[in-house]
Amino acid sequence: MAATAEIYDPDVIGITETWLHEHIISAEISMKGYTTFRNDRQNGRKGGGVILFVKNILQPAEYQPNTTHPEHIWCTVKDRMNKAYYIGVIYRSDNEDIYGYNLSATLCNMINEVGSKNIILMGDFNYSKIDWRIPVAKPGAPPDTVAFLDCIESKCLSQHVKDPTRGKNVLDLILTKDPDIIQDIQIIENLAGSDHNMITWKVDIQKNVKNIWCTFDYNKGNYDAIRDELKKVNWNKYLTGDTENRWRQFKDEIHRIQQIHVPTRSTNVQKVKKAIWINRRAIKAVDKKRRIFRKYKDTDHPL
Repeated sequence: MAATAEIYDPDVIGITETWLHEHIISAEISMKGYTTFRNDRQNGRKGGGVILFVKNILQPAEYQPNTTHPEHIWCTVKDRMNKAYYIGVIYRSDNEDIYGYNLSATLCNMINEVGSKNIILMGDFNYSKIDWRIPVAKPGAPPDTVAFLDCIESKCLSQHVKDPTRGKNVLDLILTKDPDIIQDIQIIENLAGSDHNMITWKVDIQKNVKNIWCTFDYNKGNYDAIRDELKKVNWNKYLTGDTENRWRQFKDEIHRIQQIHVPTRSTNVQKVKKAIWINRRAIKAVDKKRRIFRKYKDTDHPL
């Protein structure tokens, strides 16, 4: 995942079927420069779960709809005109043994709740019986598929993915309120061992990004004072409780000391450094993977 993020450098990453659970803390899966929002499967069954990585520069804030649909996560970002956009990722399982037969109804409840906002909702919806080029339900489509189509049409939402994302089926969708906000959609290779293709696209939003950047000037840090502060800390208090809370308390303490004793400096240019393991060999390997995938998708290529 980290390698893919380094190569494509997306502002927002949405992933379904994360298979995360309470024993995997967010610190283990965090990525530098991104805020993490996650919602794991909560009923004790394996699989499922969704996650959002949003660049810190966008200043995302978590948003929680009132719906009872189990596997979805949301955040908001604002553009230069202070207009809010609601970004969500969702997973709808088509296995009734996991959540019962009512999952499509809770999904429609959520869409009815957020559908009037400036939403960008992505995810694995698992509706294989829809022809999205028209769009219309295919012959033999179950009632919940027809109800889902009626639901997004009633809220005047646009669905932008037209090409298959898993085998011959369009299962992974992008729903928006603005029909013109999504551009340059591409179905690309799979992520790791997933049997779904990744989707990339551009969103026509003017980012609310300041030109001035503040960074810590570690060359001017007062390290004698930092050492004195660290000697005063009662480290035993970080050895009680669960691992997630211990890590958060430890991190907050270090950040507090850093903010006191390390000055900041401003710059007009943000310097972005790639991870040290993203070398020429790694980039060539990713390029090779892309070329092979394009040949696989090209029906005219003599494989």
